[in-house]
Amino acid sequence: MSYPGPRDPALHHQWRHARRVASLEHHPDRGGAPGELTAQLLRFDADFAAREAGLIGPPLGQPFIRVLRRARRGMRTGIHGARRRIPSRWPGARRYVDL
Repeated sequence: MSYPGPRDPALHHQWRHARRVASLEHHPDRGGAPGELTAQLLRFDADFAAREAGLIGPPLGQPFIRVLRRARRGMRTGIHGARRRIPSRWPGARRYVDL
C-alpha cells in the first residue's frame, strides 16, 4: 500500500505541495522520465514518513489554539485591571471613565 501522507495538517500540506511540484517537473506527459518521477515520489514519501515519526507530542491543532486564546484573554483582563488601578496621570493609565 502506498504512503497516505502525514497526519499533521501542516506537514501534510508540505508533503502534497512537494509531490505536486515533483509531478509537474518529472511527469512523463510533460517530458520527464517515469522512473525519475517514481524515485522522486518515493523519496518524498520516505522523507515525510521519517519526519512524522520524529514528531514529539501531538500536532498543534485546535485544542492548543484554544489554550493560547484563553491565556491571552486572561492576560488582557489582568492588564485592564491594572490600568484601572493606576492613577490617571501616569503613563499607561486609563484616561476615560466607565459609564
